[in-house]
Amino acid sequence: AFMKEIFGFIPGVGNFVKTSVTFLMTEGIGNIAARSLQCGQSSDLLARVTATSSASSAGPTGSARQDPEGFAGHLFHLVSDYLNLGPSVLNATEAWQRAKQLFSERGQHELLEEVRQAATAEEVTRLIRRHAWNLQVVQEGLFALEDRFPDHAACANVDFVSERLWAGHGTDSEAQILVAPYLRRCMAYASPDVQRAAARAAATLLVSTKGGTRGGVSAQLLHHAVELLHRVIEEWEFASTRQVAANATVIQQVLPKEEMPALLSASLSAYRKGDAAACGLLRALMRAGISTHRDSESMPAPSPSSDSWPTLRHLELLDRIESPPEGAELCAPSLRADLQNALTLSSMPAHAESPASEIDGSVPASSLSRDRVEATLSKALVGQRCALARLVDQPGSIQVKQRGRWRSDLPLVLLLTGPSGTGKTLLARTLAETLLGSPIAELEAVGRFRTFHMNQFSLVEDQKSFFGPPRGVKGLGDLPELLKAWPDAVILLDEVEKAHPSFARALLKVFGEHGAVYDPHEGRDISTTRATFILTSNLGKDLISAHAAALRRSSTTSGGSAVRNEGAVAVGSESGEDVETDECVAYERLRESVLEALGHPHIAGRENFFRESEIRGRLADVIPFLPFVPTEVEAAVRKFLTTEAKVFLKASEFAYTSLAWEPSVVPFFAAAYARRPEEGLRGIHNQVHAAVRQVMGSALDAGLLK
Repeated sequence: AFMKEIFGFIPGVGNFVKTSVTFLMTEGIGNIAARSLQCGQSSDLLARVTATSSASSAGPTGSARQDPEGFAGHLFHLVSDYLNLGPSVLNATEAWQRAKQLFSERGQHELLEEVRQAATAEEVTRLIRRHAWNLQVVQEGLFALEDRFPDHAACANVDFVSERLWAGHGTDSEAQILVAPYLRRCMAYASPDVQRAAARAAATLLVSTKGGTRGGVSAQLLHHAVELLHRVIEEWEFASTRQVAANATVIQQVLPKEEMPALLSASLSAYRKGDAAACGLLRALMRAGISTHRDSESMPAPSPSSDSWPTLRHLELLDRIESPPEGAELCAPSLRADLQNALTLSSMPAHAESPASEIDGSVPASSLSRDRVEATLSKALVGQRCALARLVDQPGSIQVKQRGRWRSDLPLVLLLTGPSGTGKTLLARTLAETLLGSPIAELEAVGRFRTFHMNQFSLVEDQKSFFGPPRGVKGLGDLPELLKAWPDAVILLDEVEKAHPSFARALLKVFGEHGAVYDPHEGRDISTTRATFILTSNLGKDLISAHAAALRRSSTTSGGSAVRNEGAVAVGSESGEDVETDECVAYERLRESVLEALGHPHIAGRENFFRESEIRGRLADVIPFLPFVPTEVEAAVRKFLTTEAKVFLKASEFAYTSLAWEPSVVPFFAAAYARRPEEGLRGIHNQVHAAVRQVMGSALDAGLLK
């Protein structure tokens, strides 16, 4: 109990000490503040103001209290500024000077009268500088300068007014509205640094509020910011005609290129909200921005983002204005012409990319050499170099078939498997053109190339529509009728694994030696030996994707090099020892893994269509398709753009139009593949298709294409 009393006494002593120290520190801080303000406790200023408040009508001596609302406002700003509660921050000396003015017998009336009686511009300027915090005095002083003195004398104070009341840190919006007309008139007399600061403050105000759409400031202040910025840019343009300081350099210092789009968009928003002055500002900004852009030949190409300026979207926004704001009737047509001219190039930029020429795949099959066949397939596909090498070179089943050296008693059956959107269907269509020597549109029209979407044959009874009714029953089947008309047809069985499993056994006779399909209409077998069957599938896609990912990891983590160039994989060491010189060796290992997986009853939890060895034995070749690397995706984007260019060449309204694009457009679209690789290239193709048509259609509507 004794020890408990001793230790229980210690916290109480500690609390007493802390309380004493806190009291002493508070008292000390108060004394320091009183000394810094040089305001003793015996001051009678407050007492004198209180005494004169009852005699407010006695004469000018009581004018300090004649306007209680004005006095209260000044007092509030004084206290808040000194305590750092408002936008401005005062030191002790300034605060004391303002306090003496507030509580002095010499009131606002005398100050304003002194400004009116000032004989020279220097006296007015001195009063404005001394009482810059007093907006009534500033207003009266600026009015006196503009009304009674010539410009060179009236504008001598422009630097101080701009730095203190417009562009200064924490400047009050009320002060900015007050001084903006004076600054606009006198901006020609301001120093270059002050001009830049004033322009920066006006531009920041516009951008931060997005031209008034975000709110937070009055429409009057935004209007003054628009007019002042326009005035500064006009002064720069005038200075450049006099060959004074470099105009472009000044503009780039105040309005960096990366901020120009945001400022232009904010100015357009202000114009759309009814500010007529924004029309002139937009034209001036565009003149400044375009001139600096042309002066910088090394400037990189802009990014195709919504922040670029100008774009067709901005022209469309301008056209949505039913009638120009009052006062902008003469400016509005010129603004639209400026936008239209900015979107029109007099010549093609040197860095622009144009559609690539492609080999015509519709030449007669007999004229296609091995190199020609490989080049044709490579032009049609992106990447997949090792897959094409198997088709054309080793074992070269397509090359053998194209030259007429394929077995006469056996149809050619190929399985293309891999992730979606990697080019399997496109390759099948290109192979049809190569083997049959006609454009794919003609082949599809007459039926020599036919696509069967096998997900439509998911039930066992669907065999009747595909093969026809069983023997002894008359009827029609899609496959027999096709092969009767075109024995050498190229037939695509798309997503074959989605057909009913019974189709695998039914296809054994079709794909086998002396292959045939029964024709229930004529009651005889139709030979399939001259036909080519191309099967596409997603089976093994996880295995293929994992293989490609492992190769990419090994290329960055191993001491050697593993490089895939447009679908080719080379694995080796930097020293050259134990290098697997065949760049498709790794691809062949992957192919063997896929063949092994096709022998399993299930693949990735799904029933395997090729689980029976008989159906696998009838496949002439199995071609895995790999996911794409970034360079291949960019190559695909260029192909899509080239395709779009050819489409527009056939349209009469675009007869004199050619499509080209900035280099930055390609990685912009290619980035979508990294976000959604499971979609393959189809999603990117759709995006390019939609974007090109939207741009061309909008350009046509806007009158940019004639």
